Amino acid sequence: NIRRGIDENAKEQASFAVYDKRVKQMASELTEMQGLLADHNMAIDKINTGTDVNRIVIETKELANANESEVAALESLFSDRVRRQEANREIEEHIVKEKY
Repeated sequence: NIRRGIDENAKEQASFAVYDKRVKQMASELTEMQGLLADHNMAIDKINTGTDVNRIVIETKELANANESEVAALESLFSDRVRRQEANREIEEHIVKEKY
């Protein structure tokens, strides 16, 4: 009887992990779709207010270039962080070896 309870609990935990992963995936998809919807709404608003299509294209290219620069900067920061974490880990290992 206790064994059955343990097995059921293990199954529930496994199911929870699967559902939790799926919820996180769907939340990410929702966030992405909300961003796309906001972009489309902005484009429609600009068209409805008579903004020149060429101006919209230029603005889009400028924003894409700015985004690429930001992505490059973030990737550089992330790489630096990973490098520093690895250096810290090596130092910690060295300290532990020196203690013993």
